[in-house]
Amino acid sequence: MKPSGQIKSTFKHTLIYTIATFLQKGTGFILLPVYANYLRGEGYGIIGMIDVVISMLTVMVGYGLVGGMQRFYFERETDQDKNILISTAITVTFITVVVVCLPAFLFRVQIAELAFGEKGLGFYLALAIFTFFAEMTAQCAGGYILIKQQSILFSVISTLKFGLALSLNIYLIVFLKLGLLGFLYSGLISSVLYS
Repeated sequence: MKPSGQIKSTFKHTLIYTIATFLQKGTGFILLPVYANYLRGEGYGIIGMIDVVISMLTVMVGYGLVGGMQRFYFERETDQDKNILISTAITVTFITVVVVCLPAFLFRVQIAELAFGEKGLGFYLALAIFTFFAEMTAQCAGGYILIKQQSILFSVISTLKFGLALSLNIYLIVFLKLGLLGFLYSGLISSVLYS
């Protein structure tokens, strides 16, 4: 591909990703008052601590695996070698996520007690761990779509996931008044379907 064609392609894909991201972040920002009203300070605090625990799990999984897959994909010359690389990355990611999530799930009560400073919140952490599992196992598939430069497909899928999570958030938090539990269920359902 000519350099001018590469630049044009890069700008096109960047524009598509930017529009999708802007729509998602903008909608989330507009709904902050709704979440603040229904989740209150305690709910936001628990979400923040769950994010800290999940961030630690992310570090243990090695989030760079997808980036490595994308980099080494273009060094492979044959389609067979490329397919082996993708399937190996998916398998290694799955095994790594299981190895990291299983102990976290088994010790969720103790981890939740350390993170939140009170008992009885292990179920919230279990939902977050399952959501994390679904998200991480979907990362290689998302990376493969990016490798294939299918920015529209990637943006549509991520926007549909966001729309589903947003709809579930509104339904579960506002209408069913599930609060934090609704927020976590919404994340789990949308992540499992995305995965």
